[in-house]
Amino acid sequence: MTVALALLAAACTFTGLGNYTLVCVPGALQCTGEQPQVCSSDGTAWKSQGQPCGSGYQCSAGACVACQADAGSCGARNACSANERTCAGSQPQLCNATGTALSNLGPACSGTTPECYQGACVECAQGALRCSGAQPQQCELGAWHNTPTSCAAILATPVCLDGSCVTCAPGDTRCTDTSRQETCTAKGAWGAAVACTGQTCASGGEAGASGKCQGICAPGETNCTDDAHEVTCDATGQWGTPSACPAEACVGTGCTGVCAPGGPGACADQQPRTCSSLGQWVNTGTPCASQTCVGGVCTGVCAPGQNECTDDAHVAACGAGGVWGVAAPCSGQACIDGTCTGVCAPGSTRCSGNGVETCGSNGQWGSAAQCGSGTPTCCTSPPAAGSVGACTDVQSDANNCGACASACGPGVSCYRGFCGGLLVADAGTTGNNAFAVDSTNVYWADTGSGSVLKAPVSTGVVSTVVSGQSGIVDLTVDSSNLYWLQGVPSSSPTSLCQVPLSGGLVQTLASVSKPLASRSTAIALAGGAVYFVIANGPVMSVPVGGGTVSTVVSTATATAAMPQAGRGLAVDAANVYLTTAGGALQVPLAGGTVVTLLGEPGSLTYPFTVDATSLYSADPTSLALVRVPIGGGAPVTIAPSVGPTLFAISVMDPDVYWRGLGISKVAIAGGAGTALGTGKDFAVDSTTVYLLGPGSITMTPN
Repeated sequence: MTVALALLAAACTFTGLGNYTLVCVPGALQCTGEQPQVCSSDGTAWKSQGQPCGSGYQCSAGACVACQADAGSCGARNACSANERTCAGSQPQLCNATGTALSNLGPACSGTTPECYQGACVECAQGALRCSGAQPQQCELGAWHNTPTSCAAILATPVCLDGSCVTCAPGDTRCTDTSRQETCTAKGAWGAAVACTGQTCASGGEAGASGKCQGICAPGETNCTDDAHEVTCDATGQWGTPSACPAEACVGTGCTGVCAPGGPGACADQQPRTCSSLGQWVNTGTPCASQTCVGGVCTGVCAPGQNECTDDAHVAACGAGGVWGVAAPCSGQACIDGTCTGVCAPGSTRCSGNGVETCGSNGQWGSAAQCGSGTPTCCTSPPAAGSVGACTDVQSDANNCGACASACGPGVSCYRGFCGGLLVADAGTTGNNAFAVDSTNVYWADTGSGSVLKAPVSTGVVSTVVSGQSGIVDLTVDSSNLYWLQGVPSSSPTSLCQVPLSGGLVQTLASVSKPLASRSTAIALAGGAVYFVIANGPVMSVPVGGGTVSTVVSTATATAAMPQAGRGLAVDAANVYLTTAGGALQVPLAGGTVVTLLGEPGSLTYPFTVDATSLYSADPTSLALVRVPIGGGAPVTIAPSVGPTLFAISVMDPDVYWRGLGISKVAIAGGAGTALGTGKDFAVDSTTVYLLGPGSITMTPN
């Protein structure tokens, strides 16, 4: 006991961890009675070490040693200081007055005073340490006393353990990161970090835990709920809501691969493919043949890149959906086995000389077929529909009128090689009763220039027959010459003129001392002679080429006066036909009975014409166009009411033509009339009606 006090006296008082006073040197030994004690590791308290020394032993320097009787070290066994209070474990004892024996002093310590100190029951053992929360306490004189500083005030050692400030409370946990946990050891220090396997390290809200491994998964960890959905672990270690893999499979712990199982198929060229459960494309079946692969399925009726001929001139390509596209023409070629080939389009044509070559189904030109009658010319422009060459008639083809590629305007027909039948576009200043036609030309008088002009009916090219003339009327033509009457109205004389068809000198065949009068002259050709009547005078004749002028029909023969002679004149082998105030007459050339074919004395008369059987004119009473037999007979109406506007008339079997307000025709047998056009005059041949208009000449079929 003396040694222990000496050690205590020798101990230095200093401030250590927790800022409280040391009472002994850590590890120092002492005896309290027969109880060995040791100084705690932090020097703040004495702690009992083992049991009090028993019989035959005594406590010496903090240890039980055997008594040595011969040296008198123990004296009498269990000797004690008289009346000394001491403890035998938790039993208070009292030394008798002789110091030879100890006896229990009351019951053993228990309950709220479990410790025995100097023979009395107290709260604690002298020098013992404990914790009250974060406050270290030390037992002094049997009572607990706070040390100067609470562990809570020490940042590095905030926890009180066995009366000492330590880093942590044993069993507490904390997180070093979201995947590892440290656990506090029994000595109040953090142990090595341990991985949270399959969990996350996070605050769990539990006492003594600033973080621990918890949950069912590690944050950010992924897993599969099926082969197409992935779930991700959240920050609390719980699985989130599954989400679909965008275009992959979910295999093992997450989305992977290149496709989604159960999704649309795919194609590798023409090979159908499906997505496996591992998210990889695998071939299914065999490559599509004669179909196309779309979305992993063979579909359609053809394979992309294939071509087929829809006919011998059109090719169709297979589209991406396995369906034939719109056929396109093989431009200038044939379609054979899905390919445009050859040098021409089947059925197309071209001109070769004056023949037509036709392209065969092989895209090659065949032998030329020569153009024949009716369509004698091969033209290439503009082509017929679908062709580049065709036999045609340039006399009637509006696309090739007069020549190949000479097209008439919209709605304009072609007649005899002229668009709209326009033979002469500029005929000058045309007049009345000065127009004639033969088999090759039309002839007319340009009253403005005093010329007689002509134009071939095949070309319409105008040329001058003769010029320097004036007052030309009743132009008439035969196979060699032109004839006309020429003079000045109301002034003598009036001349009968002749000129060759090719032009040249004008010859005066006859000259009559009468002025030219409107609608009172006429010319007729027959039997090598020219017959004419001037200013209501007699009918005279003169040989073609010139000679003696003879009176054929005198005024006395016909009537006392012939005020309307010149409305018409015709001659055949036996008769002269003319109009007078007595009507339309038939006068025998050899003399004889004069026959009134139409009208009566004093009636109006109109222009007329004759053929081998009849005379045609307007009935002066009904004003109808009538037909009267040569030799006399009842008039036959062939067209109603042509009357006072009948200015000229001609016959060409099977029709009668006349000029009134317009130019018309009607069948000799009668019927509905047909309007042909307008003009100042007209002429007719076996195929055509020529219309002399103001400044132009046109043609139309008769």
